[in-house]
Amino acid sequence: MSRGDPMEQAGSTEKLQLKVGGMSCSFCVTSITRALERMKGVHNAHVNLAHEEALIEYDPQQITPVQLQETLRDLGYTVRDAAGERTLAEEEATLRRERNNLLLAAGFALLAVIPMLLMWREVLPPSAWPVLRWLMPTLALSTLLGPGWHILTMAWASLRRGILNQHVLLEFGAFAGLIGGFLAYLFPGFPLLDFFAVTVFVTTYHLLSGYTSLLVRTRSSQAVRTLLALVPPTARVVHNGQETEVPIEQVQPGDLVRIRPGEAIPVDGEVVEGRSGVD
Repeated sequence: MSRGDPMEQAGSTEKLQLKVGGMSCSFCVTSITRALERMKGVHNAHVNLAHEEALIEYDPQQITPVQLQETLRDLGYTVRDAAGERTLAEEEATLRRERNNLLLAAGFALLAVIPMLLMWREVLPPSAWPVLRWLMPTLALSTLLGPGWHILTMAWASLRRGILNQHVLLEFGAFAGLIGGFLAYLFPGFPLLDFFAVTVFVTTYHLLSGYTSLLVRTRSSQAVRTLLALVPPTARVVHNGQETEVPIEQVQPGDLVRIRPGEAIPVDGEVVEGRSGVD
């Protein structure tokens, strides 16, 4: 195969390089690495959070690239070819989706915290309790199965592979809140509001942390691409008094590069002749 191809063969081992979307922290990296390396035929899996990439070494006689990609999708992550870059529209669409999930969960959290504050200040009227007995479980289930649904599916995909990560721990806390809340219907001494509120708050917090991480990484990536776009693709190299326009990759240390007024500076260097102003 040609050099630079995302899949390279070396003996009985092939390498598959993929772009993996949806990672938010080092726990995601660990989860993906463990899931891949536990698959029969996978020798090594290297996952990079900053570049959102996975490099997988595998035996093509035992496993296929399609199976590897399906495993990543089953874990709740998006997969695309390593040569493909997400467009600005795709990045903004992802941010909008995650922001909308967060805002919906935050709305549920606000509805849950108001009666709890009134209860703690002992100003909650007794007539409100019948309403709260169905409102609080509704908010808890709506948060968990609505904006938090993708977290639940990712947790289940990890748990059935024997992987304990942040998604699994979150769902443990969320379901503990649900169980405690429903037990309050059988045992009046259980704090119904508090337990159901745990499900709402824990899920909302997880959505907040995921969106914050996604926002920071997306904006940082966009800023780097903007800076790289400022670099001109070619440079004017002077050899023996002759000026030649060459691709920026062909400029070598020691070359003389001519920069005309108004042009972007293509490479780092030392001014040997001329004067000008630079922004």
